[in-house]
Amino acid sequence: MAEEAKTIRRTAKTRFTRKRNELLKSISSKSNRELVESNYAQLVDAWNILESKHDLYTMYLRDDELEDADKWITESQDLFSEATTAKINFIKDLLIVEQNARAEAERTEVLNKERERTKQLFDQAMIRRDTARAVFETSHRGATHVLTLDKIPAATVRKLQIQLEDTYTECKQANSALLSLLTREAASSEMNWLPAIQASYNDIVAKLEAHLDIETVDESKNQVKAEKSSSVQLEKIRMPRFDGDLREYPTFKRDFQKQ
Repeated sequence: MAEEAKTIRRTAKTRFTRKRNELLKSISSKSNRELVESNYAQLVDAWNILESKHDLYTMYLRDDELEDADKWITESQDLFSEATTAKINFIKDLLIVEQNARAEAERTEVLNKERERTKQLFDQAMIRRDTARAVFETSHRGATHVLTLDKIPAATVRKLQIQLEDTYTECKQANSALLSLLTREAASSEMNWLPAIQASYNDIVAKLEAHLDIETVDESKNQVKAEKSSSVQLEKIRMPRFDGDLREYPTFKRDFQKQ
């Protein structure tokens, strides 16, 4: 009976060794977690069987034989513990890798969202810049055309000045918003259009100011003429006088009624 139990134990040990090797191979080859967990579960089952077969075998041993049997099972248990530690470390490392992968994926997602947001802001800034430039150029052409007319009311000129100032201010603000989204290299190429706008603005504003100065002089001349014409004095009407002589009263009355 002891030899038969020993043979059964040897068979269980062979299975245990095979399952241990399969587990260690899956760990060293960095297989997926499911395969490692499955191989470990089979190793645990093989270890439990080996333990039970060893206990059955020791039932047939003498006291002096038990010490060797205990050493044998202790060595097997050490092999099982080493395999268990290897499996635990594999799972820990795998969890760290998965956590790092999730963190990297989250960082990538955040960066992609930031890039998308920046692109949207850049597109909006470009549209705003192009719109501001188009509106300014339209206002500039309108003001240039008005200056070719013979008579331009001062109110119209001032209205054009305000309109040009507003559109030029929008150009500067749109340019600042665009530059804030660009790198230093890209910003340098986007700064060329504003000086041209500024030169056009200064030129047309100077012409409008000059026109206002002329209009002011003409208005002053007209006002002087009006004041001169209104200052012409009419000759005072000479009224007849009555000195109290009753003999002269009929004559005074007749002259008074003629006035």
